[in-house]
Amino acid sequence: ELGYSLSDFELWDGWLVLEESSAERIVRDYLVPWFAPSLSRIRTIASGGASKVSTTFEDLNRLFLFTHLTPAYRESSWVLVDGDDAGLKAIEKLREKFPTYGHDRFRALTKPAFEEYYPTIFSEKVRDVLAIGQESDRRAAKRQLLIEVMEWLDYDRHRGVAALSESAIEVIELLRGIEASLKTRGG
Repeated sequence: ELGYSLSDFELWDGWLVLEESSAERIVRDYLVPWFAPSLSRIRTIASGGASKVSTTFEDLNRLFLFTHLTPAYRESSWVLVDGDDAGLKAIEKLREKFPTYGHDRFRALTKPAFEEYYPTIFSEKVRDVLAIGQESDRRAAKRQLLIEVMEWLDYDRHRGVAALSESAIEVIELLRGIEASLKTRGG
């Protein structure tokens, strides 16, 4: 009401909960700075899997309980998960637990794994990694693939921007929607 922005008080303008740390790193380190830079005041959080998304969001909501009491914080949190069955169930659970939040606050991507939004040059490696049956082996392979993708993106920013603008357009559009929402509410 007095014209202050949340960033004037060194507070986050909002929070974005993502399913996994790989998605959180790509969103935070590449997609936000390159495609939605005003979201640099958004705090990204990795929940550690679809089964933990609801708990992470509930903990965040409890931590910032005043978000329901202060207009500046009303619906300043978003959740974005993979479009697989586990992700869709997590979103359904959140929508049931938080019916006053708009449906756009809890979103599942159309692809079943965030890695499918990596630049298309990594498509074959993504398929191979996602096909690994043993969870611990798949997790290690996903971590190694993330490192390779980040090194590739860091090597040539222009090439990275061009590649992600094609492969991750759905995620970019969702981030830009969050940007627009924050601008509308004055964040």
